[in-house]
Amino acid sequence: MKKYRYYVAMILLILGQVAWANHTAIEGGLRSGLALGLRSEYDLDNQWSVRFGLAGSTGDDLSFANTNPLVLFAGLDKYAFNLNRDLPLEVGVGVVVYSSDNSTAGPYLHAIVDNLNGDKALFAEAGIDFINGAKLQAQIGYNYY
Repeated sequence: MKKYRYYVAMILLILGQVAWANHTAIEGGLRSGLALGLRSEYDLDNQWSVRFGLAGSTGDDLSFANTNPLVLFAGLDKYAFNLNRDLPLEVGVGVVVYSSDNSTAGPYLHAIVDNLNGDKALFAEAGIDFINGAKLQAQIGYNYY
């Protein structure tokens, strides 16, 4: 029962912060299985933003009974440059929590390319989660604004 209170408290905390965000989206994609979550960003200025959210993941076996069904994240992103005229690249650092019976947390580094194929909502992300060693993550997804 204590575990469920933790999940409810984390979800309420994140949903409460969404009200202050400049950009909020439901995010779906592929990240070690199918993923669906809520992501919010708060712009600090033209270069920097705070990014946070949560995502449920099916994991490698495509069942929601995997070892890390809920991923929580919070971090700081910086606009780096445009790869070409319409492909902005952002880099970021932050904290990620893999929530399960044995929750673990650690830092992450990532890079995000938005506006893939001319679609503002389509993105690709690659990064490293430093939890129990280093774990390379890649995701392609779609933001539902």
